[in-house]
Amino acid sequence: MRILAIKRAAPGGKANGLDLPVREILGRLAARHDVTLASWGGQAPAPRELNFRTTVRPLPAANAQTRGNSGNRRELRLLDHYGFAAETVPWLASLMADYRPDVVIGIDYATLPALAGNRAVPRLAYLLDNRFLSARQELRTGNRSRAAALKELVWSWRLHRRYGHSADAFIFVTEQEAAGFRRFTQRPCWVITNGVDVERFRPSGAARDTNTVVFVGSLDFPPNIEAAAWFCEQVWPHVRRACPDARFQIVGRDPVPRVAALAGREHVEVIADPPDIRPYLARAAVAVAPMRSGGGVKNKILEGWAMGTPMVVTRMSLAGLAARPGDNILAADRPADFAANLVRCLRDTRLRNLLAARGRETVLAEHTWEKAAEQFEECLAAVMSVDECQVPEAKSNCRLTTFINR
Repeated sequence: MRILAIKRAAPGGKANGLDLPVREILGRLAARHDVTLASWGGQAPAPRELNFRTTVRPLPAANAQTRGNSGNRRELRLLDHYGFAAETVPWLASLMADYRPDVVIGIDYATLPALAGNRAVPRLAYLLDNRFLSARQELRTGNRSRAAALKELVWSWRLHRRYGHSADAFIFVTEQEAAGFRRFTQRPCWVITNGVDVERFRPSGAARDTNTVVFVGSLDFPPNIEAAAWFCEQVWPHVRRACPDARFQIVGRDPVPRVAALAGREHVEVIADPPDIRPYLARAAVAVAPMRSGGGVKNKILEGWAMGTPMVVTRMSLAGLAARPGDNILAADRPADFAANLVRCLRDTRLRNLLAARGRETVLAEHTWEKAAEQFEECLAAVMSVDECQVPEAKSNCRLTTFINR
């Protein structure tokens, strides 16, 4: 199978939530298929970094004809709002002429205009998250002003209405996000959850500090910023009263000032830009994922599970995971309940050992990249079948007012 994957920017040196599955899944597909990843931004990685071809080809120059072909003024405003480019349509057409793929994979929302404008071969959109659900979540949580949140909800509703039929099928990482997108399309919406490198992330055998709690993640990512701040402000005081010797480590790259300032709290340490997060996961007694916003699968939980580190999380962190609260993970949302779970874990060695063993068993059974790649391969085969993917084009009947008042 000749697979052409397209993406706004080539995978960078720092693997993020989007680049990680791209590298892992395309890399495994390349062992059995002819895979090329083309981007219109960034720099192509060194050949030794990936085991599939990559190319960076700039977009053609913008011109009145290209923008005129992209649709009416409302659509142009939609493209401009999200920083999407009408020029991706001729860009992809040129790539398809050169590579003659059997199937095209569009990675993330920025590729949807290109997929919509090129229907000569089967098209699969790998979106991972659902932007409309994220916008609705922002409206509910109050992290932004209501006016700003409503404005973004309207834009994301327009985005999904316009491009709900831009591909022959769509892939998300959680059922919640796939279900949300089905309101805008009659095309198949499938779920492939993330995996984890179970060899790279594995129990080290190092002695654990029974007083250390760790949080890992990119510390310039808004959901991680909010999670770290909420934990320190709302949960940590409860924990410290019950466990005076406990200490909290916030570990990750590019901490913003709000995160760096958390180091001023008692027994809280911010470790910026570590070369490797694994030693911190290996030494900690417990890892936390106090997420209150954001979509997709929380890779930090998969990494903790794989390292044999007990996980204490909020319930929204469980999306897309083979989680069984009370068996392989502890979950609660209210600060006092979250703290109680954490204190219980810090005090109970037997519970920590059980959670650690069950977490490792879970990733080995349910969350390997090999399994994700196999599922992706099945989706590619299905999207190339006329019987599977010949779904009538239809307008969405999803009304925005249905969501605003929820």
